[in-house]
Amino acid sequence: MDAEVIRILLEAIRAGSFSKAAQSHCYTPSALSHAADKLENELSITLFNRNSKGISLTDDGQQMLPYLMEFVEAQAKMRHAALTLSAKNGNTLKIGCYSSIAKSLLPPVLSKLNKALPNLTVSVVVGDITENLLSVEKADVVFAEKCALPNTLFTPLCKDPYVAVVRQEDFSNKATLTRDDFFKKPFIMPNDLLVRNYFDSLPITVIQVFSDDNDSVISMVRQGLGITLLPKLSVVDLPSELKTVPLDTRVERTLGLIYRADSSADAVHALLSYLPDFSQLTVD
Repeated sequence: MDAEVIRILLEAIRAGSFSKAAQSHCYTPSALSHAADKLENELSITLFNRNSKGISLTDDGQQMLPYLMEFVEAQAKMRHAALTLSAKNGNTLKIGCYSSIAKSLLPPVLSKLNKALPNLTVSVVVGDITENLLSVEKADVVFAEKCALPNTLFTPLCKDPYVAVVRQEDFSNKATLTRDDFFKKPFIMPNDLLVRNYFDSLPITVIQVFSDDNDSVISMVRQGLGITLLPKLSVVDLPSELKTVPLDTRVERTLGLIYRADSSADAVHALLSYLPDFSQLTVD
């Protein structure tokens, strides 16, 4: 039995839906349903009632629930112990992350690890394209945006909403911006699929930036070339000439921990035991 899969199934039980839990973990609903079938086959009992409204536990499932929770908790304790031993053995935990995450979400993670395991060596690789670091083994784990990478697992940390980035004098009477507002100024299009999908049709005047460096996009807004739409974590240190404006319809990305499904590194698995401590982090 896979404790990580059982942990996600426990989330599905709380949500009353395979779909809701699958959305947060790079699973399809059918894949998570298949995982539930596999667990039921291993235990030789039916755990879930399934219908068009969602899922619930059977009577047998209710009786098994505390044991499943204990199983997940026991593995979390084992991971913590493994990380402690890994630190004592002088191992290194290699973390990749966006520059925006390095400034915001990563410091409390590192602070927690340093206090618990002062002998653990942590190596951090900062960049805007970090997912590839897993495939070339330059990172054991990556704090990044949820994405469908093959042979990886994803544990969510928080939601990062998108905001409009404009000059201080723009939209001074607006508390939020609508899609139509973006047609009133030239739009600087970042290299971001979520931003492109936000628009039913593109604004008339568009400057396309083929770069994963949001600083260049922000610089163009600063020079009065147009306005843009970026994740809030990317704009925490804006120049004084600029400001952010929320959207009237929420657009957000999910940030979390990506790691190889076949990872055998003790430090990687043990790190997961710390994530619930950071699950309440919000960008708002």
